[in-house]
Amino acid sequence: MSKYAVETKLKAIELYKKGLGSREIQCELNITSHSTIDGWIILFKKYGKAGLITKRTRKKYSGQFKLDWRKEHNESYQATTLKYGISNTGIIANWQRAYKEGGIDALFIKQGRPTMHKKAKHEK
Repeated sequence: MSKYAVETKLKAIELYKKGLGSREIQCELNITSHSTIDGWIILFKKYGKAGLITKRTRKKYSGQFKLDWRKEHNESYQATTLKYGISNTGIIANWQRAYKEGGIDALFIKQGRPTMHKKAKHEK
């Protein structure tokens, strides 16, 4: 679940359109960071209202996708999320940290719990 409701995000966009800066909007709406508002503005400009709606599905990215991103990572995290349609800049930060700690192989490690195998039935 998103920390902020879509209505709050839209209110921030309306205030921005009226000429308020992100720091002023932050104070008025009691939002923790002005950079959060900057991100909403960018998403709204590119995708409209749909860009402000939190997606409920978890998209999985292949190791090759992460490696390709790694080769082109000279853009900011925010620019990269817009370019590739990634929902959260934290995802890219995690890839970057994994790469620094474990090298290229770390980008290919599968996430999540391992699959469960059925136990063989014991004969009596």
